Amino acid sequence: MRFVLRTLLLLAVCLSSYEFAFAQCQIIRAEWGAGHRRQDVTSRVNSMAQGGQLNFKVNTTNLGSDPAVGLKKDLRITCRDWRGKNDTYHYREGDYVNLRVVGNDYYPGGGWNRPNPGYRDLRVMNATWGRGHQSANVTDRLNSMVSGGRLYFKVNTTNLGGDPAPGLIKELHVYYINQGRHWQRKWREGDTVALP
Repeated sequence: MRFVLRTLLLLAVCLSSYEFAFAQCQIIRAEWGAGHRRQDVTSRVNSMAQGGQLNFKVNTTNLGSDPAVGLKKDLRITCRDWRGKNDTYHYREGDYVNLRVVGNDYYPGGGWNRPNPGYRDLRVMNATWGRGHQSANVTDRLNSMVSGGRLYFKVNTTNLGGDPAPGLIKELHVYYINQGRHWQRKWREGDTVALP
């Protein structure tokens, strides 16, 4: 019984970290160094984001001066997801950072997870398409399909850019905001999405 419980707990942790790997987040703080010898590199890390993606090697070339000469350093990135939850990720010197990120201006006049009261448009916060671990992030694709504050399309491989789980019945999971409120819905392959 203990083995089953441990296995289920491990699976839940893996799935939650897998989901976050595909989700977008806002960088709150980034620190580079070793022990108490650290420097704030938040601005530098944010400046390396291109097209909503952060990809770089953790080293002094990318992060600037060496705050702890002769010591093995690490990079700590504190990131906030759209639900307002903060997580800190640790990367050792030589590792590669690969995160989907958004800026402070993701909403006009508001923050990443708190749009200003006047923001009423539909915005997809996170969307995954597939089955289990065979899923693809389609957040940007869905946002590009929003027209006139509405999202309307059939859930299929053509509209969602491919088949991440061949031979399996897939689902589309969408977290979105509309009229200042957060919503979560899912559709099976073949269904029609009509939001709001």
